[in-house]
Amino acid sequence: MGVAGRWFRGVGRAATPVRLVHDSVANAVYGSIAGAMRMGGRGAGLLAAMTPAATSKLLAGPEANAVLGAVNGLWGDHLARRHPELAITMGVRSGGEDVPLETVALHEKFPAGGRRLAVFLHGLCETEDSWGRPAEDDDTPGTYGDRLRRDLAMAPVFVRYNSGLPVPDNGELLAQLLQDLVAAWPDRVTELALVGHSMGGLVMRAATDVGVARGMRWPGLLRHNVYLGTPHDGAPLARGVAVLSRALRRLPETAALAEVLDVRSAGIRDLESGYASEGGSLTEVRHHVIGATLGGSRNDPLSRTFGDLLVTPDSAGGRGRNGAVLKIEDIDRRELAGLSHFQLLDHPAVADALRDWLAPAKRRRR
Repeated sequence: MGVAGRWFRGVGRAATPVRLVHDSVANAVYGSIAGAMRMGGRGAGLLAAMTPAATSKLLAGPEANAVLGAVNGLWGDHLARRHPELAITMGVRSGGEDVPLETVALHEKFPAGGRRLAVFLHGLCETEDSWGRPAEDDDTPGTYGDRLRRDLAMAPVFVRYNSGLPVPDNGELLAQLLQDLVAAWPDRVTELALVGHSMGGLVMRAATDVGVARGMRWPGLLRHNVYLGTPHDGAPLARGVAVLSRALRRLPETAALAEVLDVRSAGIRDLESGYASEGGSLTEVRHHVIGATLGGSRNDPLSRTFGDLLVTPDSAGGRGRNGAVLKIEDIDRRELAGLSHFQLLDHPAVADALRDWLAPAKRRRR
């Protein structure tokens, strides 16, 4: 960071956008590496030498889960090939554990059951814990899922996945997971809603395409897709990484960081262009989008350049020029000023929108 800082100072103000990208990426990289070292003690060599049971125990807990999510987001496709013991496998999560998609196991973890499901998909470098702190009792707001369970009697299901894999690959995995989930759910599922933050929204779209193409059952139950800060048309930060890598290669001092950026995961590369497929759309599904802007409005210079830091308002709203445009009614669009990308994971205004949009038709406010 120090060497790069000297380089950026030498270039001057013209490098400010690239520097913001650099600092965001570098902080994530260095933070993940530091966390992994704290988690692993002697590092990857020790992990590779441990038994699967011991490795699983070491990687348990919220802090380790966060580090694992970040590392998988950065290099998840490489881990899947070379260190599968560190690669996240897509699955339903509850209480920090994977839940087998079997009726008995689902009933044990979701005793309240329910016929209406809300499935939550996190974004790049995140995990199911990124959605905020669960409610400890009826007096605490809890996650969006907790609120939907209380207010709308919807069963919240949180999914964790390897966000470093290509978006189409995760779409296929999610499509099969939803098929198995609906089949094994203790109650007969009558309605399904998908809620995705950032990359999670792209994975939802890919899964829908797969589900429709393969004639799966669950797309017929899908009624709502909610996208929170999803880069439908790509994310400037992801595109900036490629530019940054080329710039850092110009100096021997920063070439090493360029190499780190060049091995970024396929998931990060997919964020450069967003979601372009036009196939598999379901006319009976309502699409809802929420975007955020760092400034007081979308016309603020900061908002126009960086949006919510990672995604611009047009991209989050499905209005972009490169991705497949979503058909969204004005009532299903909300833009929140003065918020960053990650505040969309746990914010009262988002919770209110979810409650309004996902309420049964006779209770929905128009």
